[in-house]
Amino acid sequence: MLSCQPPWPREPRHHGGAEALLGELEALVRDVVRASSWWERHGVDCAILALSLFALPAGFLCLRSENVLVFALGVTILGVCHYTLTVKGSHLAIHGALTESKRWSKIWALFFVEWLLLCGPGYLGVDDQGCLAGSVRQEGPGNAASGEGGVFLRLPKVLLCSVCTAFTAEYGRYGHVKMHHGYTNVLGLGDSSTWRLPFLNRYVYMFLAPFLIPIITPLVAVERLRKVELRAALRTFGLILLGLYSHYWLLLNVSGFKSPGSALACMLLTRSLLAHPYLHVNIFQHIGLPMFSQDKKPRRIHMMSLGVLNLPRLPVLDWAFGHSIISCHVEHHLFPQLSDNMCLKVKPVVSQFLHEKQLPYNEDSYLARFWLFLSRYEELMVQAPPITELVGLQ
Repeated sequence: MLSCQPPWPREPRHHGGAEALLGELEALVRDVVRASSWWERHGVDCAILALSLFALPAGFLCLRSENVLVFALGVTILGVCHYTLTVKGSHLAIHGALTESKRWSKIWALFFVEWLLLCGPGYLGVDDQGCLAGSVRQEGPGNAASGEGGVFLRLPKVLLCSVCTAFTAEYGRYGHVKMHHGYTNVLGLGDSSTWRLPFLNRYVYMFLAPFLIPIITPLVAVERLRKVELRAALRTFGLILLGLYSHYWLLLNVSGFKSPGSALACMLLTRSLLAHPYLHVNIFQHIGLPMFSQDKKPRRIHMMSLGVLNLPRLPVLDWAFGHSIISCHVEHHLFPQLSDNMCLKVKPVVSQFLHEKQLPYNEDSYLARFWLFLSRYEELMVQAPPITELVGLQ
């Protein structure tokens, strides 16, 4: 198990300065990227997002079934697709990792962040100045009542509206790219302190609080609208209402729910399906690792190797959240513009390099981190974190 304060050397031994080290690693990763095909660089992740989008109708239709297993399958499809599009999609889009075109990067950022994020929490904005709790840097009429004809003609557009966003792309870039990635584990800037809720005890936070994420997300979004211009605020607020109503409409008219209460309960169920690992992963990978003061933060390569942790490969979470959030988080923080698949491909190169230079490469299991946080909750999530000073590296 990785402890809260591992016995890392105060001055990791290496040859050359921090900038030279980072330049050497960048050259190795650049060679891997250049030797990779478009499919490896972008295609794999685009295909996963496309499959998730195309699977939404099947999920809604499965909810029509009276068979418990088929109904559960529908909930699973909608829940996993929901997190894949909102967490993985928005995360890749805000980093420009879906395409090498600047124009298309902007388009995908708007699409995923401002059209596909409301359905879920997304992975944006660990802005410790209060932007948003998440992560960091940088696109023939039929009978509607019967579910025939007109319902399915309008289904594709309504499906898109049912997963529209609650936040602007600019907020995502500022909170996640500029703050979290730019100042990883720097107190007051990118230290993930927005995830701390000291007034909750450990059991409420770890087991019950995740269920509130689907409810809190649009409320936080509305609160954020006070700080944007009126036109943008009205647009975003309209999209929030459109997204929630579209999801509700689909459950009533396509999935066949008979009462508003049951439809709302199903909305909450699908949107909170992976809320627990979503919350846990966001605290496991930074909190409990070295924290730095603003005036004595180390160089980038030391900041990322010390302050970021990888979890092992977890198939469902790798699919829904992406490798860059789960098993390749160190690689993602070092090279944030790489896609999930490319982070996985360069992982052996980064791991070997850091080990050869005797720099930390933090890895731990999900269960080990879970028990660590449960047993040391007061120290990690309530008390102010200690500041780590690395002599000679600041």
